[in-house]
Amino acid sequence: MAASWGVPASIAGQELRRIRLIGGVERTMERVVLDNGLTAITELRPHTQTVSIHVGVKAGPPQEEDRYLGISHFLEHMLFKGTTKSTAEELSAVVEGNGGVLNGFTEHEFTEFFVTMLSKNWESGFDVLAEMITQPALDPECIDRERSVVLEEIQQAKDDAETCVWDRFHMRVWKDYAVSKPVLGKTETVENISRAALEEHYHRFYVPENMCLVVVGNVNEEPLWERIKSLNLNGKLTPFVNRRPYADMPEALDYRRDCHQANIVMGVDITPLSIHHSDRFPMALYNVILGGNASSRLFLEIREKRGLAYSIASDVGLLDRNGFFAVSAAMHPSKMEQVTTIINEEIARSLTTSPDAADVERAKNFILGILANNLESNHSSGRRSLICGLFGEDPSVQHFITQLENVTPEEIRACAERYVDPAKLVTAAIVPANDSGD
Repeated sequence: MAASWGVPASIAGQELRRIRLIGGVERTMERVVLDNGLTAITELRPHTQTVSIHVGVKAGPPQEEDRYLGISHFLEHMLFKGTTKSTAEELSAVVEGNGGVLNGFTEHEFTEFFVTMLSKNWESGFDVLAEMITQPALDPECIDRERSVVLEEIQQAKDDAETCVWDRFHMRVWKDYAVSKPVLGKTETVENISRAALEEHYHRFYVPENMCLVVVGNVNEEPLWERIKSLNLNGKLTPFVNRRPYADMPEALDYRRDCHQANIVMGVDITPLSIHHSDRFPMALYNVILGGNASSRLFLEIREKRGLAYSIASDVGLLDRNGFFAVSAAMHPSKMEQVTTIINEEIARSLTTSPDAADVERAKNFILGILANNLESNHSSGRRSLICGLFGEDPSVQHFITQLENVTPEEIRACAERYVDPAKLVTAAIVPANDSGD
């Protein structure tokens, strides 16, 4: 069946299916592992006008030596700075001149590169991304110049109170794990990264069995698979994982003279709950009910009824091996104690009383609505499939929908009681310096 859609017979087979989505819309998705180990996921959407192409690499802080903390992010920058064939300006001109956007990110566990193009010009975008990934120049002069840019990015993150408080929270809540380390690195470690170190990191992790390629959109399948097969990716993965947690544990409170609001994050490590765990479904619903939208308990109580804060929300962060649940808020320092008291009270109440069936139904519809909205975007759908492909999850959505819809109110309460231990809440806060007694 797969070959009838234009997939080369040598890799046909496997997992071609029509997947029925919300509202009856269908899409054709295929996931194939090539002979060299590369995972490739394609999703044909002939009704759209764009193509979104994503490449992911399992490279982040857990794959970094402590002396080179931030090297995955630095290398991500360098892959945009020219190849052995083209300058950075030439690569950008090709993409943007053909109606595209080119960008990349480094996260706690992986690095991503993507290009979104007008569908009629998808080949140009694919070729640029392939050239960047397989033929980076790593020019010494450019490395030194880009190092300054990365150091500025680190400083910018330090200057932003919201970014800084979340970084501080990650370091504290995941204090026993390598994912606690700052993705950008530290000034002294970035200054220590040499061209040789970048080359070694590239050759160690940018190998097909450690990567995933996703293409979503209006594209002719036969030439797409020909391009995928022709990617010049080789090498074998050399296992390396630095499990050591971050050594520089920050204090809970940071007093700063350059901010006027108190920014606080309160949360708990919910490992082993991860992107693979079945408890992620009731936990997602618990998050929405407690603080995940404008009709949640925390939003209504803290912002709508009492006017104590502009920003109040809860969040669940799930990785390949780890997870956290957290509540964040920004308010005047004089209101911080009152806000944290309400947060603690609402968490305590949620652990002893199951939510109403109507609240659960609204939360399910809220999550399904966000999912449906994201699936209408080639880029968002591609990013979701990329994470699934990198970490071995099924990229189809039917399993997710079925599991979510089957969750009961009591399962939500029991899940929260299992993971959200008030005695283990970790706090990170940034407050104005004049509230420290200075």
